[in-house]
Amino acid sequence: MRITLPLGPVCDPCCHQLSENPIHCAACGRQRPQAGLDARGHPLCGPCSGEHRNWYCRSCGTIDLLVSTTNCLGCLNAARIDHTLQCTHPHLRAQTDSIRALLLKAYPPRRTAFLLESRHSWFALLTDLVRADEPLTHASLDRRPQGMRIRHLRRLLTSIEILPPRDDAVEDLDLWIDDLLAEQPPHITVVLQPYATWHVTHRLRRARGNSPSAAKYARTRIRCAADFLTWLHTRSTDLTQATQHDVDCWLDHGTTTRRRIRDFLTWTNKRGLTTDLHVPWLGTQGLPGHVLDEHTRWQLLHRCLTDPALDLRVRVAGALVLLFGQNPTRIAALSAENITADGSDTYLTLRDHPVLLPPALATLVRDLAGQPPPADEPRPTDTPTWLFPGRNAAHIYPGRLARLLNRDLGLDARAARGSALLALAADLPASVLADLLGLSIDTALRWQALAARDQGIYLAARLDDDNADVGGDTYPHPTR
Repeated sequence: MRITLPLGPVCDPCCHQLSENPIHCAACGRQRPQAGLDARGHPLCGPCSGEHRNWYCRSCGTIDLLVSTTNCLGCLNAARIDHTLQCTHPHLRAQTDSIRALLLKAYPPRRTAFLLESRHSWFALLTDLVRADEPLTHASLDRRPQGMRIRHLRRLLTSIEILPPRDDAVEDLDLWIDDLLAEQPPHITVVLQPYATWHVTHRLRRARGNSPSAAKYARTRIRCAADFLTWLHTRSTDLTQATQHDVDCWLDHGTTTRRRIRDFLTWTNKRGLTTDLHVPWLGTQGLPGHVLDEHTRWQLLHRCLTDPALDLRVRVAGALVLLFGQNPTRIAALSAENITADGSDTYLTLRDHPVLLPPALATLVRDLAGQPPPADEPRPTDTPTWLFPGRNAAHIYPGRLARLLNRDLGLDARAARGSALLALAADLPASVLADLLGLSIDTALRWQALAARDQGIYLAARLDDDNADVGGDTYPHPTR
């Protein structure tokens, strides 16, 4: 006896879900979409279920729960892609063939159907570009209004090797600078252009591992300089005539972000364009106003190391923030190449030096590194194996990682990082802290001053450790 499922007229979402989750039919033994149950409750495929409908795709012959009465979803997607990506240029045709293979082979049919239907997807943007019948290049993308869709499409085309790799953070900044300079009068452009291109952009190019946050910080400084120059012009004051009083007025009548002008005025002073003008540092001068207390910090760390109900990404990222004071930007960019093993010890390179991980955290890091990358995302052969993968062979966006920590763990990354750095600065000299965690020496010195400790305490503790024949801590210090 066979009992068919009450399929009837199946809506598209249900049809796609059944098609993408095949079972082993109890009657014929083949792997096909489920359409019924036998008397023992075992799954049956469409042809074996007794359901009177067409199960055979007219185009490819696949047995499936068809979207229409004649074709499966994959064939409908293929027909629509062929119609949409029609072109005559031979190089563009080769590029669209790669995109076609991605959509039909790498992506599940339901996801491809969604992309084809959405007017706000990267595929809709790609369709507009293909209509011009010109090869896809970085320059053709640069001519379009810049935004999330352009950046996503650029990353995707780079990941499937249609476009060559390029430094998105710097290139996007160059385009933004061109647009900003086009809006400025000549007397501002003549100063702003060399500052933006020869100083800010040049420094960004030399930075290790450019990130969206680094590019955002660069734009903030350049925009701040442009606003300051515009403000001086409204007061009929030239940059060379600017005084400390002008700077103080500018700072007093705006948000603290205006203190980013410090970098610009340092640059102008070195070139003799201004006198020595003082701008307070934007960072906190004293003890941070909001850091986790030690009890809360250790409670959260214990949960990261022991709670299997938490997302593995949250457990690892949370532990790195709470134990080593790492920020989400640096954590998101970690890859499997940063992990090394020496016997039973596992090390994680946070900057230049490998840091010994506690056994519990080492296990979590290895488990995270062992997870397969998203199966439906294209990955060039030279792509790093990210510990926190995102889409299109990129790592997870740091802001999303910070939101996951806050949502799932209730962890404020900034407060937790401050608490960890205070604890580490109390035990480590500034030079060790800077090298170990990838901090600037000035930042390390500041945290050490906040911790109200000196290097003598650290050296004494190390001498005691060398002379004492005792076991390790529950959570070993990173240098031990």
